[in-house]
Amino acid sequence: MSVAVLLPGLDGTGALLEHFAESLGYTLPVGIVRYPADLAASYAELEEIARAALPTDKPYLLVGESFSGPIAISLAAKAPPGLRGLVLCTTFARSPVPYLRPFSPFLQIAPTHLPAAVLRYLLLGRWATPAIDRMLEAALAEISPEVLRKRVDEVLRVDVSAQLRAVRVPVMYLQARQDRMIPASAAEHLRRIVPSIDIVKIDGPHFLLQAAGEHCVEKILDFARRVGLSAGA
Repeated sequence: MSVAVLLPGLDGTGALLEHFAESLGYTLPVGIVRYPADLAASYAELEEIARAALPTDKPYLLVGESFSGPIAISLAAKAPPGLRGLVLCTTFARSPVPYLRPFSPFLQIAPTHLPAAVLRYLLLGRWATPAIDRMLEAALAEISPEVLRKRVDEVLRVDVSAQLRAVRVPVMYLQARQDRMIPASAAEHLRRIVPSIDIVKIDGPHFLLQAAGEHCVEKILDFARRVGLSAGA
């Protein structure tokens, strides 16, 4: 049976993906990778955690959300057995904010918990709901400031463009039209490297899988069928 493996956003808990995973799971079984909440790990170290969670006995889709996009790309570049397609959602192959890289040393004194209103504006906008707000608050409460700072630092430095060139499976990108975190140039960078990439634009915020889950499920299932996967495969 085919499955989808979901790699989480910056919080790494996977909690923010559970509702989406439940919806997708009605048709395609889903596994969520969860990163240790107390481990200030590099992208390379988190990649090894994700690699250990990949299926070894069935075909699957790999879905990388936001922070985890570079991890999904690096994994796909190594052509793991069973991988049939790569789905990237509101993410990037290289830092979406490279101009902030010189300020990386100041992360140690930067606040890690922004006011709820600011997070709501950046991540959800008009799609904010009390339920998603509560999930976000609970997920962030699990992560130490040290871990959050490390992950933000990794985002400032990352560039897996070379790895993306090595990906040989079909790639789909879910782009949020109202994303206030990831610029549209991130998708165009992906297209320059992988001209065949299927860029799907969906009305929604950076938290696309949470706010527009039904549309994303529809697009992912269509992609799964196109790469030869089905719930009974």
